[in-house]
Amino acid sequence: MVLPLEYKAALAQEPVAMTPPDATPPPPSRGSSSSSSSSSAQPAQPAPAPSAQAPARPPAFADDRDVPDATRRTVLVVEDDTRFASILFDLAHELGYRCLVAHDAREATELVVQQLPDAVLLDILLPDETGLAVLEKLKADPRTRHVPVHILSGEDRVEPALQLGAIGYARKPATREQLQEVFARLENKLSQKVKRVLLVEDDPRQQESVKALIGDGDVEIVAVSHGDQALRALNDSVFDCMVIDLKLPDMSGQQLLERMAAGESKS
Repeated sequence: MVLPLEYKAALAQEPVAMTPPDATPPPPSRGSSSSSSSSSAQPAQPAPAPSAQAPARPPAFADDRDVPDATRRTVLVVEDDTRFASILFDLAHELGYRCLVAHDAREATELVVQQLPDAVLLDILLPDETGLAVLEKLKADPRTRHVPVHILSGEDRVEPALQLGAIGYARKPATREQLQEVFARLENKLSQKVKRVLLVEDDPRQQESVKALIGDGDVEIVAVSHGDQALRALNDSVFDCMVIDLKLPDMSGQQLLERMAAGESKS
């Protein structure tokens, strides 16, 4: 800075006011676009809710799901063939049952949990899943594992069905008499107050051990030592469970299951 040697009022300048720089950002130039800033200021749109799952296929004809009746047993028919489902529905009514009908695996599983039927008649070939998969789910669920399931199918899947816990297997097409036998087997099963277990074991000590392990006041254990004896017992009566030794004097446990699947037993 250089100061004059002599002050002269005529040469004095007006004081300059010192102001801070304007903090307001300059307006956008005419050529620039403000769409990006305005769009970023808008709140994010919520993600669309997932679409609801399609409802289960309704029955092709009215069943008894909306007809509560505590005095009748309830049977669930799982069959995608409308005509055959109608035959079973009419026969169930003739025999005094309240009848529900499902045409696919999904609706069958839902109805069993919702309605807790006394028994299930199950086809193997269903539109969305196999009947064996339905059977496996029912037996794995503590709420439904006690429900007796009888298979009615044109498929030859007897052995896996019995291994998964089905109480019987009938092949389609079936006569009216054969269908009546299926309902009779279900009725025998439902009428049992004491649970019956068939023990197939040739070692007497093992027999006594199993009896001591599972025997109780409400469990009746029928013990046999040979496969042929087991087949005769199954032909004469209905059992809730079987305990099978894999090595028997007259056949293996696997051979016994195969003969059961071939129809050499009624149970």
